[in-house]
Amino acid sequence: MYSIIYESEAHADFSPTAIFKMLLGAKNYNREHGITGCIIFYKGVFLQLLEGAEEEVEKLFGRIKEDNRHHDVKVILENDGNGRLWEDWSMAFYDLSGSDKDITQKRQLLEIYFNSANTDKGSNEVFRVFKDTAFDLLQE
Repeated sequence: MYSIIYESEAHADFSPTAIFKMLLGAKNYNREHGITGCIIFYKGVFLQLLEGAEEEVEKLFGRIKEDNRHHDVKVILENDGNGRLWEDWSMAFYDLSGSDKDITQKRQLLEIYFNSANTDKGSNEVFRVFKDTAFDLLQE
């Protein structure tokens, strides 16, 4: 199983409606191409983990890099691990925007999501890097 974690900045005019539409398209595309993962949005930054066959993930990541809704795309980790962290998620999404109370509740939900990961399948490094990067992002 191939995994990539990347971070990118959203263009300023990327509205919640546009994000929702992007997410619907991503879920359908990912389901059709055997890709799973999670995307977190916080203060205009996307953090995303993609998992699947290397060819499919690389093809999708190429599309993401060309997408004008993203800029300053940075790869954090590429890994050819043994298993998926989340087999049932074509694309989980966490928008961590909002008030401090909202963010606290969303962080708790994110922690529950992280606790559901299949870290016994050889994906411990991917999981650790994604989780650490997510919580580092939330400290900014």
